[in-house]
Amino acid sequence: MIDAKRKILALFLLSLFPLTNVFTLTAFGLNGNDIWNNLSPNGLVNYFEDFVDENYNDDSATTAEGWGTGTIRNALDFTVEILDFYPTIQPVRGLDVQGRKAYVGGYNTTYNAQTLLILNISDSANMELMSFRDYSSHVGPVKVDGDGAYIGFIGGTLRINSYNVSNPYTLASTVYRDSIETDGLVTDIDIQGYLIYYTVYKSTSFRSIKLAGGQDIDNLDWLTFEWNSNKTLGIDVEGQIVYAAESDDGLYILDGSLRDPITELSHLNTPGNATDVLVDGQTAYIADGPAGVHIVDVSDTSNPVLLGSIDTPGNARRLAIQEDTLYVADGDGGVQVIDVTIPNAPVIITEIVLPYAWDLDLYGGDLIVGTDDGVYSIGIGAGMTDFSFAYPNAFDLFNVYDVRVRGDIAYLACGTDGLVTVDVGNPGMPVLLDNMTVSGGVNITKLDVDGRYAHLIEDGGNIYIYDISDPTNIVYAGGIGGGGLRDIFVRGQIQFVAFDVGFAIVNVSNPAAPTVLSNNFFPTTSLKGIWVQGQHAYLVDDIGTVGDGFLIYNVKDYTAPVLTDAQPRDSHHYDVYVDGDFAYLGGGFWMAMYNVTDPYDIQWTSFYTDYHSLGVWGFGPYILSADSIDGATLIDARNLNAAVTYNYPDATGALQITTHGDFTYIANTSNLLIMRHFRSAADAFDVAGSQAQSITIDDTEELIENVTLTFAGDIPPGTSIEFYLTSDGVNWESVTVGVKYTFTEIGSDLRWRAVFSGPVDHTARIFSMNILYQHEPKPPTPFGLIFGLLFGGLILIGIIVVTVLFIRKKKIPVR
Repeated sequence: MIDAKRKILALFLLSLFPLTNVFTLTAFGLNGNDIWNNLSPNGLVNYFEDFVDENYNDDSATTAEGWGTGTIRNALDFTVEILDFYPTIQPVRGLDVQGRKAYVGGYNTTYNAQTLLILNISDSANMELMSFRDYSSHVGPVKVDGDGAYIGFIGGTLRINSYNVSNPYTLASTVYRDSIETDGLVTDIDIQGYLIYYTVYKSTSFRSIKLAGGQDIDNLDWLTFEWNSNKTLGIDVEGQIVYAAESDDGLYILDGSLRDPITELSHLNTPGNATDVLVDGQTAYIADGPAGVHIVDVSDTSNPVLLGSIDTPGNARRLAIQEDTLYVADGDGGVQVIDVTIPNAPVIITEIVLPYAWDLDLYGGDLIVGTDDGVYSIGIGAGMTDFSFAYPNAFDLFNVYDVRVRGDIAYLACGTDGLVTVDVGNPGMPVLLDNMTVSGGVNITKLDVDGRYAHLIEDGGNIYIYDISDPTNIVYAGGIGGGGLRDIFVRGQIQFVAFDVGFAIVNVSNPAAPTVLSNNFFPTTSLKGIWVQGQHAYLVDDIGTVGDGFLIYNVKDYTAPVLTDAQPRDSHHYDVYVDGDFAYLGGGFWMAMYNVTDPYDIQWTSFYTDYHSLGVWGFGPYILSADSIDGATLIDARNLNAAVTYNYPDATGALQITTHGDFTYIANTSNLLIMRHFRSAADAFDVAGSQAQSITIDDTEELIENVTLTFAGDIPPGTSIEFYLTSDGVNWESVTVGVKYTFTEIGSDLRWRAVFSGPVDHTARIFSMNILYQHEPKPPTPFGLIFGLLFGGLILIGIIVVTVLFIRKKKIPVR
């Protein structure tokens, strides 16, 4: 019986030994909670970083940017330079750039001097006044289309005026043409084909969006547009879809194809005061006054989805976009420059301090800003490229004969493969979205895109119209027969089509039943290219012998166009592009340039004999040319007498060329080539790379041996992020994301480092990071070991003595 009790005692003493270990380890200097954590599988610690503040940023070691904004990335490498400033008498409330000119509206409630100005911005570092007009106070928005300038008034006699600005040196003379009075303040103007949309804030008739026929600037024609609102401040029209910034009501999306009645497609409320909306492809940007800027997915116009928002320090008023760089005229916040590469995580990358900024526009890659003090021209970004590099992985699933780009979507004319849509959001990895082949193997060679429709022509044959509202699901919408068709240009609801012996004008307001408005024949021509700007159509032919090869027609009457001037053939012309006062003609022997300021007196300007040209396009003062012999060429024509050319000879199948944002797109016969011609601010990175590094993220002074790092972010092809951790604050060890890592050098100073690398035009990004780790027991100090053993031993001896006495007491017999 006693032996059994002794065994029980021994087991009891052994069971108490772990408890004495706890007391002993506590004596070594360890935290008791960590002891219990290490005895439990749940004793893990999680560090989370979302970069919305800089609490853990080691700014002495961090060279990456974005900490405190919610996203970190490689450091940007761009410059901001005020190139020139033109002081104005009046605050500049409205501004528009067309070609090489800025059209400026000066606002004052009583003083009428210099209320409309034209500045020559050919050299944006040396803006020059061409002429001005002293006419009326309260000038607001300004919009120019060809020879027509349209001015809205926000006080006094409320109206919209039209002016003929074909001669930019004679604003002071009789350039006024017509006027329509309104019942509210005219706050914005947009032009789609011959239709002039203008917004009327505080409309007494509750018709805040109004419509005028601007086909003839001498006779503005008020048209019905029945939609009930009196709050519209800003407008953007894409084809037949109207996007309205409705002050405190946010964004409305309308179908204006019928005009009366208007179909309200959707509404998205915003927290501020929506003053402007800008649509690029399937994305809308809203200037929301004191609430900054919102980014909205409008791929489904019946269901706009808010993607991201960012507050600005001032009052967001007007917007302009260059690729992934959004410029905001932010009132007393000057100009805010925002990186919108990741729509749900926009980031302000710089602020340009200016007087109160009202309006802005782009001239190539330069920014033109209207302020309280005058007009600023600003160079921002990393500048033009040398045009020597095309992205790898060219899209080569089909032959490509023509291309247009809207937002991140490229629309391709692919011969017998019909219409093809491609996602070019990552130019180094284009992705096929859809392909619609025209029945019968029809050969599609040219196209144009306007709003939700793509208009295609069969080489020598018919016209086909497709609904591209969803670029992943192309739908046939209609068409019309033809013969000898060679080129097409679309403005709003009107097609202009060049065919062998003339050109046609077609009303496509109902794509299912297009109506021919006129056929205009020239039996001695072989027309190849057409462009339309304002009231004029510009045509070129490819005969190359005696006769007229470049023609301009006034098309203000679509049923009866009138020839205004023609130039003799100097080459086989294949294409024409017009921007403001200049027309660029692609020819078989050279690329020619004409001054078309006066459509009744075309003036030859220069030509470039080193390059053939099948297709031409423009980007500010730069000209782009495509030819299957010489490849793709970029011409710096800022100085017309000393142009500089850059050539990419490997585009050996180049037929047509276009630009969108920072990129040039080349229909290269066997593929689509993509090149970068400009590096805007949000796409200009430090090629040497940069790093982000934290300070100590655990201050408990306890050992950390095992760790697992995960993150949320974006790593485009060609970029990378390398992660390093240190447990002792000195020795950095490379870790693999998502894999548990055991440190070689163990310590109690946990820190992390992320190293970014990649090309100069895009970067990887980190949105958030998690580091999961566990505290480990510290090794005892010699003193702690001795003290702990003695202390624990005394406790154990005490337990033994108490237990023995208890047992002996039980053994005393009862007498």
